[in-house]
Amino acid sequence: MLTARGVPLVADPDAAEVVVASIDREFTYDRLRDALWALDGAAFVATDPDRTIPAADRPVPGSGPVVAALAEAANRAPDAMLGKPGRTAAEAVESRVAGRGPECLVVGDRLDTDIALGDRAGLTTALVLSGVSTRADAERSDVTPDHVLDSVADVESLL
Repeated sequence: MLTARGVPLVADPDAAEVVVASIDREFTYDRLRDALWALDGAAFVATDPDRTIPAADRPVPGSGPVVAALAEAANRAPDAMLGKPGRTAAEAVESRVAGRGPECLVVGDRLDTDIALGDRAGLTTALVLSGVSTRADAERSDVTPDHVLDSVADVESLL
């Protein structure tokens, strides 16, 4: 994705300026080692903290485990979390809704990212139970959605 946007990639860890940690379906010890070595001078950016993502049969690991492995190895948190619920994503949303937060609806299936982002940005939130988080998760979570819906098809009732 970075190459498609014209961002040059380097193979030499010592030449890296930024390490981007994200989902990696070919994650190996050698990749972890190279990323660790690159962090000896490079910025550390993560795309998102999703522990799992939905798949056809059952959840599969998301970006979060890769980010966590690198953070643990480097004994360092990412310098920036670009995706939900990070500050960068919240600021991007806030700049676009400019004071109309309660009028805007964030719909998502994850309490810890989607709903947390909406909460952080002062938006109205709706958790849909057709993905990752369950009603039981919502009942015991520190993140409280404004609405809990069985499916994204129920969003129309809120509009």
